[in-house]
Amino acid sequence: MGETRADATTPCPDLAALEEWVLGGESDSALGRHVQTCCRCRDCVSEVRANNQLIARFARPGASEPPPATTVWSSVEPADLILGYTLGPELHRGGQGIVYEAVQKSTKRRVAVKMLRPGALATDKQRRRFEREIELVAAMRHPHIVTLYESGDTADGRRYFAMELIRGRPLNEAWHGQKMAARRESPRDVATIRHVLALFIQICDAVQYAHQRGVIHRDLKPANILVDETGAPHILDFGVAKALGEEWCEGLQSTRAGEFMGTFAYAAPEQVEGRINVIDTRTDVYALGVMLYEALTGALPCDVDRPLSDAIRAITHEPPQPPSRRNPALGDELDTILLKALEKDRARRYQSAESLRKDLERFLRNEPIDARRDSTWYVLRKFMLRHRVSATIGAAFLFLIVAFAIVTAVNLRRTAFQRDKALRAEDAARTSARQLAAALSQSNIERARLMVRAGNVASAEEVLWREYLAPVDASQPMEALDATARSDAEPLPLNDAYWALREACVASHCLATIAAEGGERIALAVSPDGRHVAAAGQNGVVQVWSLPLGPQRELLRLTLDPIYAASYFETNRLALVTVRDEQVQLRIVDARTGEFESSARTLAALSELRPGPLLIRFSRDGRRLALLGADGFARVHATATAELIATVSYSANGQVTTVALSHDGQRLAIGGVDHSIHIHDLSRGTEVQRLRTSPPNPFRFISAMSFNADATQLAVGWGEGAVEVWDVSAGVRRCSMRDHTYGITTLEFSPDGRRLLSGGHDKSLIAWELPACRRLFVCQGHRAAVLHACFSDGSDSILSVGLDGLLKEWDPHVEPGIARLTGHEAASFCVQFSQNGGLIASASAGPDNRVRVWNRHTLARATGQQPHHEAVGGITMLDQDGVLLSIGYDGEMRVWDVTPSGDAEPRLALRRTFNTGIKVPSCIAASPDGEWVAAGGYENRVTIWHAKNIVEDESYADHDPISPRTLEPAHSVFGSSDRTPCVTFSEDGRLLAACSTDRTVRLIEPATGRILTTFVAHDGTVRWARFLDGGRRLVTCGDDGRAKLWDLAALRGGAPPMAACVREFAGHEHAILTLAASSDERILATGARDGSIRLWSLADGRFLTTLEVHKQAVYSVAFSPDGRMLASVGEERDVCLTDLRYYDRHLAGNRVYHAARLQAERPNRE
Repeated sequence: MGETRADATTPCPDLAALEEWVLGGESDSALGRHVQTCCRCRDCVSEVRANNQLIARFARPGASEPPPATTVWSSVEPADLILGYTLGPELHRGGQGIVYEAVQKSTKRRVAVKMLRPGALATDKQRRRFEREIELVAAMRHPHIVTLYESGDTADGRRYFAMELIRGRPLNEAWHGQKMAARRESPRDVATIRHVLALFIQICDAVQYAHQRGVIHRDLKPANILVDETGAPHILDFGVAKALGEEWCEGLQSTRAGEFMGTFAYAAPEQVEGRINVIDTRTDVYALGVMLYEALTGALPCDVDRPLSDAIRAITHEPPQPPSRRNPALGDELDTILLKALEKDRARRYQSAESLRKDLERFLRNEPIDARRDSTWYVLRKFMLRHRVSATIGAAFLFLIVAFAIVTAVNLRRTAFQRDKALRAEDAARTSARQLAAALSQSNIERARLMVRAGNVASAEEVLWREYLAPVDASQPMEALDATARSDAEPLPLNDAYWALREACVASHCLATIAAEGGERIALAVSPDGRHVAAAGQNGVVQVWSLPLGPQRELLRLTLDPIYAASYFETNRLALVTVRDEQVQLRIVDARTGEFESSARTLAALSELRPGPLLIRFSRDGRRLALLGADGFARVHATATAELIATVSYSANGQVTTVALSHDGQRLAIGGVDHSIHIHDLSRGTEVQRLRTSPPNPFRFISAMSFNADATQLAVGWGEGAVEVWDVSAGVRRCSMRDHTYGITTLEFSPDGRRLLSGGHDKSLIAWELPACRRLFVCQGHRAAVLHACFSDGSDSILSVGLDGLLKEWDPHVEPGIARLTGHEAASFCVQFSQNGGLIASASAGPDNRVRVWNRHTLARATGQQPHHEAVGGITMLDQDGVLLSIGYDGEMRVWDVTPSGDAEPRLALRRTFNTGIKVPSCIAASPDGEWVAAGGYENRVTIWHAKNIVEDESYADHDPISPRTLEPAHSVFGSSDRTPCVTFSEDGRLLAACSTDRTVRLIEPATGRILTTFVAHDGTVRWARFLDGGRRLVTCGDDGRAKLWDLAALRGGAPPMAACVREFAGHEHAILTLAASSDERILATGARDGSIRLWSLADGRFLTTLEVHKQAVYSVAFSPDGRMLASVGEERDVCLTDLRYYDRHLAGNRVYHAARLQAERPNRE
């Protein structure tokens, strides 16, 4: 309000004053007169009264009766007559009109007639709305919208219209029945809910029809929807309806901005706010949602039974309670549908009644609905708008929390960054430490290798065992390292320390090491059967072990008086010479039980013996022992009884330094600083020989002596390191050896007299070959002087003790782990294992030109009786057929039958001979699948045959096997080179590699003879090639002293032909003539012109070790299928068979000692 009338100077009261006047009983007569004279104020009062009446009616359940007769409306009566109609009873009285039941005279049909109220309160505005209702209803024809038949004026000038008469009940009574509607109860059964939803689907269809005709009802409520007797709904009362696109001018505008039109309880938020400019079809959708909510829950979504301002706030801001909370029979999907229809924000509601209808239909059909629940952000925003103060406080508190969280996160991020930085630094340091440790380990290993070459094996072993046994975790106890022992079934290791230790074992020959208890041992004895060894020392401890030596093989340990000599004289009887109370005594011990046979027998008092170190010697059989007395006599006692059986005088001028007793105890040799050796016959008690060795020299003296088995030879060791062998009967020196650098301490002949052991202060033990007086090998490993050494019975091993307190067992073989297969009279170009590894085949390059086969296990040999006319250039085995092929420089290929491959002696028989037509053939190969055979020679072609044409030639049945026949090839592949040194097949037989003198390798497809690719492999002749990884890789070698690994994956995959070098193996100083890969493709062996064979790790190209087997060029190498053996041939005539696992026994025998030593050296850990 607040407006001024055009025909008066008195201003109109505002709307609040008019509401207060109506609520106060209209007692102010001045304001009443103003209302009677002012059309605008009179219209406002009418609206206020109508709204108050509607609010009162819906605020009180069941209040649907018209206002009492005392109101101003009760004086308005209908016209007595409408032309053509007979009026009946009044049906309804509304805010601006009255509805009567009537009968149309011309058709006799019953209709409902609605006319404006009579009197002054039927204002121009109401008449305009009435006319608008007539126009809007007349334009619609829908089964669920009341139909208008006719309109006109009554006799007193009022407008009326006749419409369809609906006999039914209001919607709120129809959906549940009168009783339930009165109690506002909600339906609980599914059938009733589905009936209500079906009813509302029809209502939505009618509302959508009106909307499509441009009509917005604006007053949808249960009272304006009648349900007829058939259950069909009908929408009535379009009195406040609005047409879409209606002009907002004073003449046609039906509602002014700020005014409320409709029913408060069912009005949309935009209606109660008076925003008539935004009212559209979604306003009716909201009213539909209110009615459906009320129908399903029995309550309105917003409580309007409160003061007007609170009711308006509830409608515009408070979200309705989810329907399922009021009626648990409803589900989440109905919650979603209803809450979407009741959205405060029009943009979030269903945009049309049609959308609401479709979702209801989808629900009834159990299909997914289109409605979606509100996002969390939207709900939160609406909550904050409703609770601004609380939201502001909460936001501030949240801001503080977020700020605190941000600061905390920043600090944590900084801390995490610093921690990560520290961890990265720690990882980098750890990585650097690992790299440094690896580099240091590699440096130590190489330094130890240099020590081995310089002869300082003991120091090298200390370094190498530390690297070999170094635990990954420094806190790991050293005892756990014994788990590193491997079985023969395991593949060869790739550990650098392992191969360096193997080199040390090659140099040292040490099979086992045991640290004797208490340190120094000066006495050593081996049982006559060679099964046990005893060691004793001046600390009084004697220990007995079974052979071969090992830490777990100790049989006996006793503690006595200081022991100066020991010897077995029977298998289980051990004689010990001890000193107690200034008496030299003899004790006999049972070596099995440790029991003494009798009380100690006294041999002599110390005062009766010559001054200085005790010189006590047992005979080799242990049955006699000799002592030198102070009275100038040597005493010889029987060991079993301690009885004195002989005495001889000795007249050596000067100090006596050593004595020797023959094996049978009949000869005694005494030597001293006068360089004379006196030999006595104990049976006669006389001196029988005196050996004049050299002129007296104060710096040279005899330090050790030993007789051979028949006492015909005497070995003499000197203080400066020389070793001599004398013929006793002739009195002449047979040889002199000077390899020791310091004095000799022990000498011992082998039982057969063909070898001599010498040990000395230079910590080494040397084995000599007699009578050639040639050094066989040196045993190195003692860290102090060797005190005593001997052969075990049968010379199966060598034993020694030293000042370092170590008992060592030595390998007696000259070339441990190497077998040389003899038979060839000259060099050999080829060697190969059979596929099961039982046979080794090779051929001579002249002058006999024969093919030979050895049994790997027994080394039995078979020789082909029909030699080639010229050198044999290559051989290959077709093991599945027991067939061996050989090809010679004479151009002939020979087919041999080889049987058997077990432990029996092999046999080699010629089956047939072919003329290949190749000029000087130098290589031959068969595919592993047995399909193809290829050969090459001193010409520019590679010849390929079908293997079955060679092996299964039936026309050769009656032919002389030595007479050659022509063999037609399947393919002849020509190239640019004038020689093919090697051909080789891939495992599946699909590729053939041919090496050439023009630096290239040709890859050929055997099935077609097509050259797939040619690539330059080396700077010089390519000598050898082998396929790996099923033909995906190729390894080659050549005159440039390098081996190379090539990737052929792209070629195998069908891509453009190419080969990429992925790894080089460099280290040879001369041309590499041959190579081979182990069956597991972990180790590569290369043989060079200088005779060296090197082993490499194929995985990373690391050098592992050098095998010093040949002294001249190596032409061919081959691994056994199990990878244990490596066969090699070359310029030397022998086939060398190297056992790569041979030294594992040496490592196992020394591991425990070195692990214990390293454990003792490690600092104590808490």
